[in-house]
This record gives sequence, structure tokens and C-alpha cells, in this order.
Amino acid sequence: MGLGLRLRGEGLRRAPRHHPLPRLLRAAAEPPTPLEEPYVEGTKLRYKCRPGYKLAGGKSPVVTCDNNSVWSADPDFCIGKPCGPPDIMNGRFEYTTDLLFGATVTFSCNVGYRLVGKSTAQCVLQGSEVDWDNIPHCATRPPFHIRWKCSCIFLLLLSDAVIACLPPPVIENGQVMNGDRDFIFGTAVTYSCNKGFTLIGDAVIHCTTHDNLNGIWSRSAPDCKSGANMIIVGIFPLLLAMLVMNI
Repeated sequence: MGLGLRLRGEGLRRAPRHHPLPRLLRAAAEPPTPLEEPYVEGTKLRYKCRPGYKLAGGKSPVVTCDNNSVWSADPDFCIGKPCGPPDIMNGRFEYTTDLLFGATVTFSCNVGYRLVGKSTAQCVLQGSEVDWDNIPHCATRPPFHIRWKCSCIFLLLLSDAVIACLPPPVIENGQVMNGDRDFIFGTAVTYSCNKGFTLIGDAVIHCTTHDNLNGIWSRSAPDCKSGANMIIVGIFPLLLAMLVMNI
């Protein structure tokens, strides 16, 4: 007959008169040999923590059959063994309970990095000790290298890693001054215009992200306008105002 032990003052189940050996989730009895069931009132049994658990400090592993037919013991005298905090560079972990046997943690990476591996880990039994069953990493290598040749782009896929952007937009009558490289998170590129053209917009844009997965450029590429176009653009509002006044 299996009997779950519940402790005095905690809604303890009263032991029947034949006092069967109590069964605990975290500990197993070390009964005398041969077994002496049924146990009489006053019997004391020493328990040993099951694998993955250890004896709590200041607690006794002895369970006693009291004279009122109730098994009594220190509450939670066996506690889970601890897994140390998981080490994940360029990332972090979150948990809702503790870091003891059976606990689960969730990993995430800092902005600009991508998680490689499972996003969760559990503190499990490994031999006689406990450890995390999985620790992913936040990779530090770019996911691809870009090489230019004859205005073509060749992509060499390496791995999931640092967030990267597509090549910066090409502009008419201008060029990217530092565009022959990898465009990973945080990379900045600078635009310039051909002689006789004026840069309209921001000359520098950088690779960023909104979802920590895909890279995007911080803003649209600038334009390169000729002097004649600039004059027309500047005169147009004036001509429109004159037209309205004459109506």
C-alpha cells in the first residue's frame, strides 16, 4: 500500500494502525533488514535523498511513527541539488522558480546577436550530480560574407549568427564610399555624389534591427541632384505662390 507522507501541521494523513512504510517523492527509506512491516508506534526510520536531491541543512532525515498513528518528519528535508547559473556570452537567461534540480530557464541574446541552439534548458540529473541539459550560444560570426564582382553579389552562407543587412541601396549619380565589405549589425556606410551633384539627405546610414532577427538600414539612401534640378526645385514654390495670387 503506497502512502504519501504529509507532515504534522500540514494536513498530515493519519497512519492506519498497521503503519505501512511511508513513500516520499524526494527520499527513499533505509529500512532494517529484514523489513519489519507493520511498524509499531514509536518506530524511527532513516531516509536517504533520491538522486538529484540532497539533505537540507539543519534538517533530520528521520521519519517517526508517533503514538497518535501519524508519520512525522522535518518538512522538505530533501531539497533539489543546484545547477550553477548558465554561462551565455552576449546573452542572458530568465527563470521563474529557482536553479535547483528540475528547474527550467529561458535564454535570449543581446541586441545584434542571434541565438544558436534551443532557447530553453532544464536542470537534470547527470550521473550522481545535476547540470543543464543544454546551453545555447549567441554567435559572434557574421551569417554571411559578401563579395562584389562585376556588379554581382556572391553570398557564402556560414551560420546563424550576428544580424546582417542586405547591401546598401545603389544611388544614381553617386556611390557608397565603403561598400565592399560585410554589412553586419552596427556597420555604417557613407554616400557621396559625383562632381556637379549635391547630396540630399543623410550621408551616413547604419545597419540596425527592429526584431533582433533581421537587419535593416536605419533610413533611406540619400539622393544626388544636379545644380539645375536644385534651382528648379527652389523656384517651384515661388511660381506656385505667384499663380495663386493672380487667380
